[in-house]
Amino acid sequence: ELCRYLAEIRTSYEEKATTNIKKILSIYKIAEREEVNVAKEELEAAFETYRRNINPEKLKEIDLNRVVRNLHENILIDKVFRFLYENANRSTEDLKYGNLNEVFSK
Repeated sequence: ELCRYLAEIRTSYEEKATTNIKKILSIYKIAEREEVNVAKEELEAAFETYRRNINPEKLKEIDLNRVVRNLHENILIDKVFRFLYENANRSTEDLKYGNLNEVFSK
């Protein structure tokens, strides 16, 4: 009984992880094809905001490279979603990617 329950939990998490990975890969593919980028200045501004809002002692304990990667990813995701929203009424043939269905079907 316990083994079956654990197997069900594992399957559930694997499915969620697979879905999340597909989503983030799709976002990166759209960003690449549509040339959506994060400017150095945007990243620096986000990091400065982060730095101002965190306790200086805690800042010493944090992996700053990881923080920068997370900030970059969050900015990129936000920009891709803004791009998709702003272009929602356009035909996919008008976009550089051409066929968004191809991205989301993988």
